[in-house]
Amino acid sequence: MASCKLCGATPETAPFYTSVTSRCAACHKQAMQRRRAENLDGHRERDRMRYPREREKRLAAYAAYRQTPKGRAAAQRAKVRYEERHPEKRAAHIALGNALRDGRVMRPKACEQCGASGRLHGHHDDYTRPLDVRWLCVACHEGEHHSESEVQHEHPF
Repeated sequence: MASCKLCGATPETAPFYTSVTSRCAACHKQAMQRRRAENLDGHRERDRMRYPREREKRLAAYAAYRQTPKGRAAAQRAKVRYEERHPEKRAAHIALGNALRDGRVMRPKACEQCGASGRLHGHHDDYTRPLDVRWLCVACHEGEHHSESEVQHEHPF
């Protein structure tokens, strides 16, 4: 009968992964977390290299899922949850959209930060002032929400 080489647990007393028979699942998980922490930079670099190769497949699969009834329902549930958690943000978004529609606010042609043209986002520094926005390109807007020290993650889809 196999037992964990670290804690002595057996398959009857603790779960084991089918591919790892020398350690129980809990000890294996701890070992993998310790290994990742010891070489965090290397693991992050490998993760960054892996994501671009898989990104198009993930995006295509997500787009196909979003076209299904189940995908549309999931997106609607996520939207409702966001609106419930962030009513002040949602109110600011609606107020800005209405002002754009009515012509009270004009969207500029270039990003205020880098000067790039194209699609611009209205970035709220203060949601209590919904019409006071900075117009930023997608890249600059993302930069406003993520500091350079944080690990930049792809969208999980």
